[in-house]
Amino acid sequence: MTTFRILVVDDSLLARRTTVEFLEEQGYVVLEASDAIQALQLIREGSFDLVVMDIQMPGMDGVEATKQAHELQPALPVFAFTGSPELLRGTHDLFHGVFAKPMSLHQLIKSVGHLAASHDRLH
Repeated sequence: MTTFRILVVDDSLLARRTTVEFLEEQGYVVLEASDAIQALQLIREGSFDLVVMDIQMPGMDGVEATKQAHELQPALPVFAFTGSPELLRGTHDLFHGVFAKPMSLHQLIKSVGHLAASHDRLH
């Protein structure tokens, strides 16, 4: 089994830490970023298998950050999560999955598990 690396991006410390800890408990390698700029820097510096991206953040929002992340890693899957799904109109092709906030961590784990399993089959 290969290491599956996830980047969690959320300006809310509590939401970010909860998601990171839950994913780590499942055995994933997880890094975190508190904003889009920090996330893009981490993506430039290393390779990720998945990004879990909050959409509403101060400064650069998650939609723009995802577009820029895809310029750096075109095949990078991004799961979006938002409390305002209307912000994602016309952008669903950017995302591998979309979750409503508050996010169900069990649904996230199920989706990550499917993605990680297909990743393992390819590597």
